[in-house]
Amino acid sequence: MATLREQPDNLGLWPRYANNLITLAFGHATRTTFNLQQLTHKLYLS
Repeated sequence: MATLREQPDNLGLWPRYANNLITLAFGHATRTTFNLQQLTHKLYLS
């Protein structure tokens, strides 16, 4: 029962967390192509 209770909370938090990362990454990176290339390079390295 504990795991069934935890899952909805985790699933509920994940979309917000993922959306925040996407917004921060693309919101800032797409301001200039240079920043976009920097982000892409960092993603390939990580």
